[in-house]
Amino acid sequence: MRATAFRPPGYDHGAFRVYVQLAPEEKELVRVAPPIAFCLPRLDRRTVLADRGFDVAAVNGDQVEIRGVLNADAGWWGHCYTNGVEEDANPTPIDHVVRELEGSVRTALETMSAWMNLTR
Repeated sequence: MRATAFRPPGYDHGAFRVYVQLAPEEKELVRVAPPIAFCLPRLDRRTVLADRGFDVAAVNGDQVEIRGVLNADAGWWGHCYTNGVEEDANPTPIDHVVRELEGSVRTALETMSAWMNLTR
């Protein structure tokens, strides 16, 4: 699995597309498992949002939060924006966002893999 952030033509400075590409064995897990959701990173001065179809509402205590959900063929797609500061002054580099996204997805995949192994 690998996450990537990039700025497509026409995007404002501080706005990025973010993408998670799954490895072949991860794609197979996503195909056979129940939907695999992961927590979107919550970082200082960054907002990470999932594209429609790559999101799911999850109940967490008495709160509802939007999480990312993986697709076997497409991986995951979303956006990341600077929040409240200019991009050049953002204390959270976009590379840090990418690492946090990878960590969150990796945790979800490992948890689901372990659960699937227990239920076999």
